[in-house]
Amino acid sequence: MAFDLLSGGALIKGGLSAAKTGGRAWSHGYGKIADNAAESAYQMIRESKTDVAAIARYTGYKPERLQRIKDYVFNNREWTGADGDIAATWHRLRTGRGTQTDRLLLRHETAEMWYRRNVNSNYSAAHHRANRHWNWQRAVEGQYK
Repeated sequence: MAFDLLSGGALIKGGLSAAKTGGRAWSHGYGKIADNAAESAYQMIRESKTDVAAIARYTGYKPERLQRIKDYVFNNREWTGADGDIAATWHRLRTGRGTQTDRLLLRHETAEMWYRRNVNSNYSAAHHRANRHWNWQRAVEGQYK
């Protein structure tokens, strides 16, 4: 089942709207995204103009905060590759199907960004520090056992 991530297709009774209004259809589903498909998912997320507002409505987070998280995760030149779990998490949050584990990613990335900004540390140190309280990676790995 596809969801038009870019044009803001809506959840409807009995499934997802597949109507397209110029955007590409999301064809990755709601589960884990294979590593070889993660980069195309990231690109669709980067191009989306509706995801931040949708996630804000769903989670109660401020759009400005979500935009900072999006920029940090999906537009950061430090990262060496796309992560299928992160792309799937963003999509579930975007479509109102986020789990507690998905929300944990938002907390983790917020803490990581704060630590980097205020302690002036590198990614590895900030990631380790954020994992002390919001270990999204461990939570995700527990889902697939």
